[in-house]
Formats: sequence, C-alpha cells, structure tokens
Amino acid sequence: MAKRYEESFKVKIIKQHQTGISAVKLCSQYGIARSTLFLWKKQYTADEAGQIPRERYLLEKELERLRTENTILKTCGCSPASPLSERLSATIYIVANSACLMPCASVNRSTYYHHAFRSPGKTQLQIRDETLKPLIAEIFSKSKARFGARKIRSKLMELGYSVSERRILRLMKEFGLSSAGSKPRLNSANDRQYHYYPNKLKRNFLTDAPNKVWVSDITYAKVGMDFLYLCVVIDLYSRKVVSYGISEHIDTALVTQAFLDAYAARRNHLDRRN
Repeated sequence: MAKRYEESFKVKIIKQHQTGISAVKLCSQYGIARSTLFLWKKQYTADEAGQIPRERYLLEKELERLRTENTILKTCGCSPASPLSERLSATIYIVANSACLMPCASVNRSTYYHHAFRSPGKTQLQIRDETLKPLIAEIFSKSKARFGARKIRSKLMELGYSVSERRILRLMKEFGLSSAGSKPRLNSANDRQYHYYPNKLKRNFLTDAPNKVWVSDITYAKVGMDFLYLCVVIDLYSRKVVSYGISEHIDTALVTQAFLDAYAARRNHLDRRN
C-alpha cells in the first residue's frame, strides 16, 4: 500500500528545496523517491498566474462535490441537520442513483451498511430481553408489586435464568414497574383501640436496684428491600440491654418473646448468684 503524506509535509519539503537544499539530500533524509519530490514540486509551485496547481485542483474537486450534494439534497428533500432516519433514507436513494456512497447526507459508511444489512434482525441482547420481559412482569404481578430486582432475580434463577439485577432494573423501568416494597406499619396512640394503662413510671428513670424497672420499645430498620423490627428490653438501673428480639412483623409475639428472653436471662443470673 502506497504511503500517504500530509499536505503540510509536502509543502515543507518543497519550501526546503526552494531554499537551495538538493533533491538528493531531501530524498535521502526523508526517505522519499526523487520522482515523488518533483511531482510535489510541480503541484505546489505557483504558475505564471500565481496559482498553485494543487490548490486549484482541490478547489475544483470541492466545487464539484458541493454541486453534486446540492443536486441530490434538492431531490431527496434531506439535509445534514435532518434526523438520522431521514438521512439514512436519503443515503439509500443516493447509493441507488450514484456509482459510490455519497457523504452529502452526513451518514457514516458503517452506519449505512448496518442499517441496510443488519438492523432488520434483532441482536442477541434484544432476543434475550424479549424472553425475560414477560417472566419479570408475571413474577412482579404475582408478588402484588412487592418484589424488587433482587427478589425477581432469585425467582428467575429458580426458573433457570441467570440475570443481573441491573438488567432486571432496566427492563422494569421499560415496563414502568416500581416495587412498592413493604412499609413499616406505625400507629399513633390516637389510632389504637387498646385499653389505656396509666403511666406508672412518670419519667422517673432513676432506680436503686437492678430488676426493679424494665423499659422496652420497638424500632425498625430497612434491610435490603424489607423492614425488620427490633424490640429491646433495658434495665433502668444499669441502662443495660437485657434482651432483644428481631422479627419481620410488628406484633405481640415480638414483644412477648423479648420479655421472656429478658426474664429467663435475669432468672438464670439470680440462680447462679444464689
């Protein structure tokens, strides 16, 4: 394949030759043929009218290209600022009515060939997505809109599909699916329909002996897509956590188990002391 030289390089060589450097020395220094040097000299030396043949040739080629572009663009009704779909249609027209692919529609050759020969078929990624979409929608529907990408991925793996959470999130977004997730159920005192018990402690948090006053409360924390509830029992004498319970549900069983664990722990402690 013939070596291509930049225009600036050619001009530099000719200017050096015009300053008196011999052709033999320039050809030896830059590794170019003697015939090539004299061809450049002919192309880049101004004629009697002061015009450089190479520049005149390039201007004529550019003028010819612009005239051809204007003719084709007027015929196909498209411009370089038009959407890609319109420019692709114009390119197909250009190819069908010219001997070579014209660049006047501002479409790369690779883009045209991809559109013309490969775009009608679906990629492996698109085929895979078409398989996964109904499965994701079905799993999401059966979960009553509670499952997120992590749980849907687990269900898909049970069915034999290995899919990343990121891909599932992308497909869920295309479907407009958004996991509601489980919400903490917190009721205010005004909403409760329970028997009212008087406040016996009355903010007196000081005690003179262990196991006289225990206090308890429930809080929650989000773990992944779910909420876990924590019930803690504290002895006010030492401010020590006597026991705690963790559950996915905020109910009586959580509080009862935390209290029974505290009672068992302190009873065993007293038995060892006795």
